[in-house]
Amino acid sequence: MIGLDQFPAGQPVTTVDIDELRSRFPQHAGVPDHYTGLWDPGAGVIRPEASVLAALDAARRAGAVVADGARVTAVEEGSAGVLIHTLDRGWRPKTGQLPPRCRSR
Repeated sequence: MIGLDQFPAGQPVTTVDIDELRSRFPQHAGVPDHYTGLWDPGAGVIRPEASVLAALDAARRAGAVVADGARVTAVEEGSAGVLIHTLDRGWRPKTGQLPPRCRSR
């Protein structure tokens, strides 16, 4: 565990007691009472949910068909292109490419 004395001098880091932590960050409501938060206003945070939704919106605006909730069961690559299988259908993309690591599991 890192103590406050181990941060570089002048770094704007402050402690946050458990009540303030839970109030400001409700996602930490289950944190034990004896915990203390460490706040670094310069730290970056990315919300992957928002990033994924933004990427999906951009893809739709560019003409992509997004199959929300579809589970891909197989991806076949052949001379005719790519065939994507889901639990209830299969289709061949008309344009574009799949990422190189997109394979069935």
